[in-house]
Amino acid sequence: MRTVSSARLEQVLRDLAVPADGTIDEATLRRLAELGSADMLVWGQYTKVGERVRIDATLQDFKESRAVRLKTEVTTEPAVLEAVDRLARSIRGAVTTSPDVRDELSASAFKPSSSSVPAVRAYSEGVKLARRGNHQDAARRLAESVQADPAFAMAYSQLALSHASLGQDDQAADASRRAVELTEGLPKGERYLIEANHARVLNDNQKAIEAYERLARVSPEDSDVQFALAGLYEEVGSLDRARSGYANVLVRDPKHVDGLLALGRVHIKQSNPQTSLDYLNRALTLAIELGDTEEKGRVLHTIGIAYKRLNKPGDALRYYQEALGLRRGIGQKNGIAATLSEVAEVQRRLGQPAEALAGYKEALQLQREIGDRRGAGMTTLNMGAFLMDRGVYDEALKQFRESLQIHRDLGDEGVQSQCLNNVGAVYFSIGQYEDAVTYFQQALQLREKLNVPSDIAETLHNLGETAARLGQYDEAVSRYLRALDLYRKAGDRLNAGIESDAIGTIFQLRGRYGAALKVKTEALKNVRESGENGYWMATVLGGYGQTLALAGRGQEADEPLTQALAIARRLGNPALVAQVLAQQGDRLFYAGDVRGARTLYRQAVQAASG
Repeated sequence: MRTVSSARLEQVLRDLAVPADGTIDEATLRRLAELGSADMLVWGQYTKVGERVRIDATLQDFKESRAVRLKTEVTTEPAVLEAVDRLARSIRGAVTTSPDVRDELSASAFKPSSSSVPAVRAYSEGVKLARRGNHQDAARRLAESVQADPAFAMAYSQLALSHASLGQDDQAADASRRAVELTEGLPKGERYLIEANHARVLNDNQKAIEAYERLARVSPEDSDVQFALAGLYEEVGSLDRARSGYANVLVRDPKHVDGLLALGRVHIKQSNPQTSLDYLNRALTLAIELGDTEEKGRVLHTIGIAYKRLNKPGDALRYYQEALGLRRGIGQKNGIAATLSEVAEVQRRLGQPAEALAGYKEALQLQREIGDRRGAGMTTLNMGAFLMDRGVYDEALKQFRESLQIHRDLGDEGVQSQCLNNVGAVYFSIGQYEDAVTYFQQALQLREKLNVPSDIAETLHNLGETAARLGQYDEAVSRYLRALDLYRKAGDRLNAGIESDAIGTIFQLRGRYGAALKVKTEALKNVRESGENGYWMATVLGGYGQTLALAGRGQEADEPLTQALAIARRLGNPALVAQVLAQQGDRLFYAGDVRGARTLYRQAVQAASG
């Protein structure tokens, strides 16, 4: 028998806008049961007259069409918690006559170990606030809880998590250590949860996973535990295990919106954006049906990411803009910042640098304002990529290193690998190839460990580029071909085009102009179909034009080179402008126009020197 977790119940109550102090009609009760995937529901109310407290409860069995009414009464408020325990035993007795099932229900029930009613009340309110992302107020209520009961270990543990979410690392560590000190004599489930939270506060994800795995063995039917464990697997890059964990949650509760959202997110990370849309559209339908603006914003944002990965920037931007409007409407600063950063990413790819930079700056300001270190780490990473595209290498390197340190502190190996890859890309761009190889190899080692094909392919491409610059052409083609195979399997047209372009360049360097032109024609077709109209479009167009010139088709080369130069100038990237001007100079030189070629080469040198 499975019980619906308190977190899931709270979410359903919030989704249905059920007031805490109102009367619930039968239709709403049935809807609560349906959304929680439950056959039975316990509901009721309490009445306080003076010091006397009476609790009336009803066990509603929808499957058997029966209702069992229960009540308990105490004469003093401090005895309320004991009365709740008695009522819980009565409910278990009404649910089943099997002693084994009653014991199972008792073992799966979670009640924080405190005998103080004010402490438990403040704790419950603090946990609710934290679940809604309001960690500032959550920390205040949880601090009141531990003040009311200084031995309340679970309250200290939850307080630590809220401090950590606010970026208050020292306070988080102090509260978490105090929670661990108070665990002696607590039930296993509570002790394991505190240990898991302590590891998360200290950014030791492996220990957190071990603690949650122990907790899952003690409470195998607890969806909250399974969901949290899957989240940790996702955080450390164990995406197969994360996907399995989220799927198990959905087996128990098919209408778990956060579960659908998480499963869609993992499919995106595993280079399956099309598959992710099945789960995300189901999540969106539920969020719209429930009128949950916050949840709808999260889902729309993630759908935008899926379309970005499908190389459909126009669709991505449409979903991001809708999500941004909702998030601005409810003042959700962390959500606003995350979506602004994603919008800026699409604008960067579409060749809109001014709009992209403004988005990054606003996102980073919000993230620093609210203490969102993880969000700030991602935005600095994205801003670094933007600056690298524009040839501002020193500042790009600074942003990448800042992001790398943040994600090392957070224990996120997936983003660490991206930072290492990007640092290598900067060194490559400034001609420090040995340093580039060092960082690319570190990135590849992490990425092969995490086994995300698109990430592996990205670093293979970069190692291929570096090998080509070092004259190691066979090594370069081998790296490119492996990356191309991974991108084709993923249906990634943009990156498949980039790999084909790189292979064509090697053929060109070896004098195989016919083979080079064939491969570069395919590359340009893929990049155009991807919708990319920024750095890579300019690069591939320029390379295609250069190959046409080398193949003796100089007149045909003029149009793609002109298009490439227009894009490079729109992007404001001096290095890219210089590269295309030099390619135009090559076209004239091969055609015998030495004077015209000299003029363009001089312009290229001027562009490169600023």
